[in-house]
Order: sequence, then structure tokens, then C-alpha cells
Amino acid sequence: MVAYAFPQLVMSKACEVGEPEWQDVHRRLKRIAKKRAALDREELELIRAAIRCALWRHVGRTSIREYLEVECGYGPHVASERVRVAESLDSMPALEQALGDGELSYSAVRAISRVATNRTEDDWIGACRGKNQREIEELLAEREVGDRPQTPRRPDLRAKDRTYRGITPATESALELARRDLQEELGERLDDNQLLALLAERYRNGGSRKKARAQVAVTVCPTCQVGRQLVGNRHVALRPEELARAFCDAQWIDVTGQQRAVQDVTPALRDKVMLRDHGRCRVPGCRSAANIEVHHIVPQELGGPHTLDNLIALCDGHHVAHHRGDITIEGPAESAVIVNIAAARADAIVHVDNRSDHTTHRSAPADARRGLPADARHDAVLALTTLGFTKAQANRAVDDALHEGPCSLEGPCSLEELVRAALRRCSAFG
Repeated sequence: MVAYAFPQLVMSKACEVGEPEWQDVHRRLKRIAKKRAALDREELELIRAAIRCALWRHVGRTSIREYLEVECGYGPHVASERVRVAESLDSMPALEQALGDGELSYSAVRAISRVATNRTEDDWIGACRGKNQREIEELLAEREVGDRPQTPRRPDLRAKDRTYRGITPATESALELARRDLQEELGERLDDNQLLALLAERYRNGGSRKKARAQVAVTVCPTCQVGRQLVGNRHVALRPEELARAFCDAQWIDVTGQQRAVQDVTPALRDKVMLRDHGRCRVPGCRSAANIEVHHIVPQELGGPHTLDNLIALCDGHHVAHHRGDITIEGPAESAVIVNIAAARADAIVHVDNRSDHTTHRSAPADARRGLPADARHDAVLALTTLGFTKAQANRAVDDALHEGPCSLEGPCSLEELVRAALRRCSAFG
């Protein structure tokens, strides 16, 4: 028997369900999101109307913000933001229309409204379409009012004042003592930003992990290759994708004690991977910077080496998803093409029209020449824009793939193959 250790798994409470059930749940949630966007737009219009007629005076309130707190249940900050966004959108009809049509969420519109104007709103709508909230906030960072997406960034705009609440005198004294010690060590005065940066850096360096993500022992039977994790007083068999995930970043231990433990990915190599990938999951749109693991693009059993080009950072969820077959990764790590096949497939099966309450279930007949569903081109474009490419890039890449790639042949071509071919062309565009 051989034992190795890997990060503790979070046992999923989800159960296996048939396709009709998850499709129905997915469709209903998307419909709710669309209705919420429409309600957000309607509320913003009514807030402007309430301001024009001074509604709060007629109901015994002192301001529109107090009215929203009492009648809508918003906190002071949320109420103030709703008022600010409502007033901003009065001069940006296209941005308000994008909210009502479900192209952008309220959170996205709120962030865009801090930078966009009536002259730049179309540029920002196009740049933010298909991106998640973290990507939009990163796109808007280091910008000021009136800037366009292509305007050079100004890093000095990122600086912000932050107030920490509940600081006790003892904590404040400890911080000042730390400041004095660091100033004496460095021979210069430190402002608040430098102090916090140094404290954070030293914590990370002092608590950095030097071993594999090895927390829980799992035994693997050499005959049947079934991995079992000890839970309490019983062994629980792991799913194949969970075991495959463990093989990527393991510390192997000889239970007989005759050989020393062997670690696949050395601490120095892991540090290089994390530095290159900024300590975040590389799957487009993923915001995770915690529970990051190292993955071998070419599996070790197929000869994949422990090299920087073959190692990539993935969060634990996407790591398992990749080994399950829901995510594909092609090419060297630096320029790897990552496709979330499960997300593209779900959007192809369940589609909610943003401009109506009509919900469609896509099961169109196959194209006679390519073997593609009738709406495959639309679904491929949607998948690419969801990954962060512009609509123009997505349209061009899909058209090229349809006319020049494997999908241009007489044989059958799946949506997955079309998305992969188009992604390769998007990467070529730069």
C-alpha cells in the first residue's frame, strides 16, 4: 500500500440529478436574474421621479435617502448609491437600457456609472459586456470620469483612504510599536500604506507553505487504483476526478517507513507558478485567490513533466471540474487556452431572451452540412463573449472557424469543437 497527502476535500452536499432537472433550475434562475435587472431599472426611474416631486416630504420623511431606508429597507450606504446611480443614468440612456435588457447587472452598471459619461457609455457597455463583476471592476480601476476603456491607466487613482472600525487602544499601540521597529530597521519614516504593506508581506513570507498541499492522508490500492480517505472511523472512496486532482500536487509517503517522502512539485517551483499566475485561478472569469492548487496540463501518467510550462494554478473547484472533463486546457501554461465547456454547453441548452419573457430550450435540428445545431454560431459567440472577448472578436473568430477550420468540412462538428477552434483564432488576434 502507498499513502500520499493532499488538501482536505470539502464534501459536496449536491446530489446527482438528471439533465431535465438542472436545466429547469438553471432556466428559472436566469429568468429571475433578468426580471431583477428589469426591476432595478424600473426602481431607478421611480427614484428620479420621486426626487422631482419631492416624494419624501409628502410622507413625513426628511430626504429621499431616509425614504428609501424606511420604505425599501436599504441601509444608508445602499440608499445613497441607489440615488447616485439613478441620477447618473438620467444622462446615460444606453447604460440604463443595457440594465433593463439584462445585458449588464445592476452591480456592473453601478460601477460603470462612476466613470462613464453620455459620450463614453457605449464604449464601456461594449467593453464590459460578457464580463463578471471582478473583471469589470479591474477594467474600471485606475480610471477617472470621462475616460474610455482604451485610455491609459493612472495607477495613482487606485490609492484610497480606508477607515478600520472597532480598533482598540491596545491594537493601536501595537501598530505604533511595529511602525517604530520597522522605521528603525529601515532607517526611514513609514506612512500608513507602507506600514500595512510591510506587515502583510512579512506575514505572507513567514507563513508561506513549503510543502505540497498535503493535509489529509489518502491510501491508494496499487491493484484497483481506488483512493480512500479516512473520515472518522471509516474509509470513503474518492471519485476518479478527485483522485486525479490529488495526483497533480501530492507528497508520496512510504507507509512502511523504508523510504523518505517524495514531493512531486518542489516548493521553489510552486512559488514560481504562483508568482507567474498572480496567485489566482487561471480559468477566465474565476475570482478565486484562495485554495489555489498546482495542476499538470499534460498528466504525469502521459509523461507530463514537473516544469513551469506544464504547471498552472487552478482553484480547487475548477481543478476537479477539469479532471471531470468540464474544462479543457491546451498549450503551454504561459499562453494556455482554457475553455469552460460546461458553461458553454449550459448556455447552449438553456437560453433566456433578455428582451422578452420568452424562455427557449434549444434542441434545434442539426445542420445538414456540418452536423451543428442551428443556433451553434450564436452559442459559440456567446461562449467567447462570456470568456471576455469582444463581440467583434467573437464573431470574426467563429466565422473563421466555420469557413476555414475543422467545422468547414463535410463531417460532423460539435459545439465544443467550434468553440475550441474559435478560441485559437481569438488568441491569434492578440
